[in-house]
Amino acid sequence: MFGFVAPSSLSPQKARYYGEQAGVSNDPAFTVRQKVSMAKETLTLLNQEAAAVSAAERRVSQMQIAALLVETATHGVAKQLNTK
Repeated sequence: MFGFVAPSSLSPQKARYYGEQAGVSNDPAFTVRQKVSMAKETLTLLNQEAAAVSAAERRVSQMQIAALLVETATHGVAKQLNTK
């Protein structure tokens, strides 16, 4: 059921996602929509941090940085609440 699908057998809409070079980066109509709202300044800072820790072999996204910050802050708050 799952496996290689010849791009010529797909409809034009599906071909751009499942074709030879599949993915949203190949769809010119694709736009990034954040699930978490934040100020433009915050997103800029996250982008800068992500660029600083990224390497040629491994790109780090701004949302990976944001997730790490949320996890770290959550654990810190939990420790403070448990020690009182």
